[in-house]
Amino acid sequence: MFNKYYLYIYGFFIGIFALFIYPVFITNHPKLYDENGLIENLQALTLILTSMLFLLNALKKNRNDRLFMLFFAWLTFSFFLREVDVEDFDLPSIIIFLGGHGVGRNTMLALGFLTIIFFYIKERKLYNPLIKKFALSFEGVLIIQSAIFLVCSDFFEKSHSLAYHQFYEELFELYGYLLLLIAALLLRKKQTL
Repeated sequence: MFNKYYLYIYGFFIGIFALFIYPVFITNHPKLYDENGLIENLQALTLILTSMLFLLNALKKNRNDRLFMLFFAWLTFSFFLREVDVEDFDLPSIIIFLGGHGVGRNTMLALGFLTIIFFYIKERKLYNPLIKKFALSFEGVLIIQSAIFLVCSDFFEKSHSLAYHQFYEELFELYGYLLLLIAALLLRKKQTL
């Protein structure tokens, strides 16, 4: 399923990579891709915007795919919490407990996903036909491609013998998150699946 938007999207990705060629490979500035570096901050910004867009999509009363939108809002929010070290900020202790790396965050996220699964099971006759339709839609394919980029980023994270493995890890995560953002934006324009 070819769509002209792929040319724009992947052309944009090549442009992002080209912007980093000089600072990463020539002058070796690891602060761009280090923990809490520029790329990771771009990831966090992308994820919070994506989560909000999916949530806004879920709040549209006339959508038949509201649970999918809620799932992706919660998923991207969980990715955001993974990327941001909440403990490093001067925030109330309850926010640090719920957003930090630990039992509070994991419990909150698990309860959110379990609630979504509960409503899916309750309304599965409505949602089962939509799964295939969604997966075959342009936006669904973008989300699947996003997952592929995120799996590749995990490969680079574990490839310590590869030069600039951390850069590739962060870049592939950014690409995956950008694909989720594009899908959320396109779904915003649609009323229903």
